[in-house]
Amino acid sequence: MNKNISEIINAAIEKELPDLVFKNAKIIDVFSLEVIDGDIAVLDDMIIGIGKYHNAKKVIDLKGKFVSPGLIEAHVHIESSLIIPENFSTVLLKHGVTTAVIDPHEIANVMGIDGIRYMIDSTENTELDIFVMLPSCVPSTPYESSGAVLRAADLKNFYSHPRVLGLGELMNYPGLLDSDADLLQKILDAKSFNLSVDGHAPSISAQGLNAYISAGITTDHECETYEEMKLRLERGMYVFIREGTAAKNLEALIKYVNYKNNDLICFCTDDKEIIDIEKEGSIDYCVRKAVSLGLDPLLAIKMGSYNAAKAHKLYDRGAIAPGKKADLVILDDLENFTVSAVYKDGKLIDENPKSDFLKINDHEIFISEDISWDIKLNSDKIRAVGLVPNNLFTNEYIMNVETDKNGNFVPDSKKDAVKLFIVERHSPQNNNVGRGILHGLKIKKGVIATTIGHDSHNLIMAGYNNEDFSLALKTLKELNGGITVVADGNVLAVLPLETAGLMTSRPVAEVLEKLEELNKALIQIGFTGDFSPFLSLSFLSLPVIPKLKITDMGLFDVEKFGFVNIEV
Repeated sequence: MNKNISEIINAAIEKELPDLVFKNAKIIDVFSLEVIDGDIAVLDDMIIGIGKYHNAKKVIDLKGKFVSPGLIEAHVHIESSLIIPENFSTVLLKHGVTTAVIDPHEIANVMGIDGIRYMIDSTENTELDIFVMLPSCVPSTPYESSGAVLRAADLKNFYSHPRVLGLGELMNYPGLLDSDADLLQKILDAKSFNLSVDGHAPSISAQGLNAYISAGITTDHECETYEEMKLRLERGMYVFIREGTAAKNLEALIKYVNYKNNDLICFCTDDKEIIDIEKEGSIDYCVRKAVSLGLDPLLAIKMGSYNAAKAHKLYDRGAIAPGKKADLVILDDLENFTVSAVYKDGKLIDENPKSDFLKINDHEIFISEDISWDIKLNSDKIRAVGLVPNNLFTNEYIMNVETDKNGNFVPDSKKDAVKLFIVERHSPQNNNVGRGILHGLKIKKGVIATTIGHDSHNLIMAGYNNEDFSLALKTLKELNGGITVVADGNVLAVLPLETAGLMTSRPVAEVLEKLEELNKALIQIGFTGDFSPFLSLSFLSLPVIPKLKITDMGLFDVEKFGFVNIEV
């Protein structure tokens, strides 16, 4: 807002002309959960009045269309979309999302503070308002090799940035409960700037949660069940209901949302690929799905806007009221949240993507090509990582497998058991290779591979044939990162991800085309699942979400918080 208070007052009472008035609107009131018939007056980037306005420098007659406050993405990793922030901004705005709170811990695990600085700088001039929560756990645990280790001192200089809202998802809650000194210092530093701390505590006990919240953590997006959600709401914690590509919790939780408990509930996507954002939407999809499952549309919109603003102390947005930002979504249809137009800061959004991007220094991928793809077993009874479709949790799957004459594991499509590898990619001195067996990938041949492996983002690969593993590794090494499907000695499809092995600056249309090619390649290798195998694969290396995961150091039991053998 460039106007002085006197100018604002005069425009609000029509002594002077507002810049813009929306006439004949059906205004969604997130305070009373009612629809108000009236006009909306805007001066510069601010709403200065609702009610009856007679004239303005520009008048738009909405003819009874609904107007919603701009939606707010409460927690998202841009990196998981596969596109750079500038393109991400363009995509989300057309879905009515006008503010996003990001946690750049994916790129921070690869490039450290340089990655954080890139995400802050690249979002400086995006039309979408992008706020940052600083990565709290890089790496997420000491049981994996990341591209960086960030201590409290490394983060401290970022807290004064006006778009930094606090400390991001504190996933190392075992470390917090053990009073890890550096972790506690990160919390203290954030609180010294009066900033917030996001949570990430799946399966934490009730007593552990008491300590977690007492330490200053105010949100959590890891609720899978009503019991988990209830536990957090009873303690005054904000719950972000997550509906992303791999993790889908909305259907299980939304039926328990009501007029009594909704004030602390928001929506987030966490991790959602661009192909799904384009097909479904972002927070607008959460609103639509919630309504389709029986939630009052006004309540769904409140959760997607006002509640998220409160959760992040963004008190200048999230509602249509005097003094709030003129972030407005014009709707053709309320129940389906059909977006007609989006106004950001009082200006109509142009969907044309920008062509100028902030460049990031090349991040070289170091991968040894001298790798044995054999998995030696001392027993035919093993514990496999059991993939759970559309979920970040995995199972410990006990099964019997076949071995060859040398005692090496033989993949079996009938048992849905394939080889699983994590290859460290950050240091030329580190040749770590984690080996395991995966159940539930639902492919019949070939190999899928990606340099997206949460959270340290080493190369993760799964499949059958040793030669195909070598080809997939060589392909992604030459591209400096990406996703590929390989079978029978041929590269069937590939998406290069030149930005830290996580994102690409290619046009969104080209990215979508390459993702479709990857999906067609999946059919060629016999994929029969109803989930994203690429994103699901990328979460098999996350050693803070139960049960059985794999890192470059080995097979990891999250509940025991230690390594285990493949053999039972």
